[in-house]
Amino acid sequence: MPRICGEVVLKCSKKDAFREISSIDFGDKMGLAFKSPQREILFQNARMTRTRMIIENVGVVDMERIYIFENHTIIAKRIPPMAPFSFFLGLQILVDHADGTLLKWAEEFELDAENKAKENGMLIGLEKHEREQFQRIKDYFG
Repeated sequence: MPRICGEVVLKCSKKDAFREISSIDFGDKMGLAFKSPQREILFQNARMTRTRMIIENVGVVDMERIYIFENHTIIAKRIPPMAPFSFFLGLQILVDHADGTLLKWAEEFELDAENKAKENGMLIGLEKHEREQFQRIKDYFG
């Protein structure tokens, strides 16, 4: 299963970073992936947000984000419909760092049978895209 991971140091407290990153509109503020003018919140409580978005050149994307406040962790997963993926999971963990907060991230995915042959290209493209996204997050926090 392909895996992408990395880390960036944020110039803020772990609590402030978690509050910002876990907010429903953080991606919009940052111009991150999944910015969607057509986003619908399907379900939301203190521990989870489930959204449906329509993304240009992708289509319908349903996503669950689970918030684990006790250890400043966010789990994001795609839920059906998931094409071209059969599995997609993202993890963000915030830990104390001498210069603020270390944001560690990892994503794992599998492509559906129809797209399996494109897996290596997808990995390369997603890795580049995610590194750019997390650099934007780092820049946002100074």
